[in-house]
Amino acid sequence: PDSTATIVAELEDPDTAQALTAAGDGRIITVTSSAIVALIGAQVARAPGLGAIYQELLDFDGDEMYSTPVTSTWVGRTFGEALFASSRGTIIGMRDAHGVTTIAADPATVLRQGDFLIGIAEDDSVFALDVAPQTWTPDPHRSRSPVEGTRERTLIIGWSPLAPKVAQELDRHVAAGSEIHLLVNEPLEMVEAIRSTMSLDHQDLTIHIGDPISRHDVTAALDAGPFNHVLLLSEQSTYDAEEADARTMLALLHVHNQGGDVQAPDNVVAELLDPNDVELTGSAENRDFIVSQRLIALLMAQLSESPHLQPVFEEIFDSDGANIVVHPASLYVAPGPTTFRAIVEAARERGAVAMGYRSAAAVGKPGTIGNGIRLNAPKDEPTELSEGDSVILIDRLR
Repeated sequence: PDSTATIVAELEDPDTAQALTAAGDGRIITVTSSAIVALIGAQVARAPGLGAIYQELLDFDGDEMYSTPVTSTWVGRTFGEALFASSRGTIIGMRDAHGVTTIAADPATVLRQGDFLIGIAEDDSVFALDVAPQTWTPDPHRSRSPVEGTRERTLIIGWSPLAPKVAQELDRHVAAGSEIHLLVNEPLEMVEAIRSTMSLDHQDLTIHIGDPISRHDVTAALDAGPFNHVLLLSEQSTYDAEEADARTMLALLHVHNQGGDVQAPDNVVAELLDPNDVELTGSAENRDFIVSQRLIALLMAQLSESPHLQPVFEEIFDSDGANIVVHPASLYVAPGPTTFRAIVEAARERGAVAMGYRSAAAVGKPGTIGNGIRLNAPKDEPTELSEGDSVILIDRLR
């Protein structure tokens, strides 16, 4: 066997993963699946469409992530200027000559000999720095004006060990006074244990005892709404994959068949284990899915194929890293006709990197995924953004 081959290992315990990585002397890449799925679950719950974006970046169809060396033309230029360096790629980060990877780097960062730029493109053969530099001077007094968290109400249906991680990840992004409700089919002593595992600063916790496949119990929990987000977690620690998915789909049916005067949630996210079950549920505008086992399998395949991208995925899937976020388009560009170039420029002024946009007018058009999501669009391709449309960014809190 090749003693220099990279080994990709899936682990649950982050301490074990860290120790194994350190012992592997750069040859072992570990994936802590539960932490990654929890982060994705929380993000997708708050931003419909993110599930399709993660799928697009991880599978081997469509746009993927690549890196290319900084050419002499771009040495001495800034990362902010380099956001327009590729005609068929979207720059999202950089790796310096010392091997340090930064996604959504500070736009004022100066590029040096030996640096690499990281971006998304349809294929590595078209990801090139083929555009002449244009001078851009960052405003030293610019304000990032971060998007403030708002009070949100979330309902999680079904219990799994992921639930506390999801709740804590949500807690990082919502304003004080938010609420999180759990519908769990557990005995009273377990409910108290669940309560003790929840360490929340911004969300008040309410636990509803009931069966996720009981229409009565699901309706009773929904009646405590309205909720901004409903997240159905797979009960895979209690049931086998087939039965767990069957229970999730039945609970999903109850959520969508909700009657009465209770306002429907803004979005509903269901965790399924078998990707074939996604097709069985049909489609709905406010619905998204996390096929957890498939996402982890795709991530491990990407790391096996391109181990040099490990720091990129580590940043994106780290709560403290540079996360993919969805913001209202109106914070960046005025409603009406615009281009992806204008979106990238506006995001740059706020210290973020634009990956794409989501537009109701783009639904069904070539190059889109999900409900009108367009990633890595040609910079000058015209589009129309209206109230309710979004821009898709990679951003970090600096």
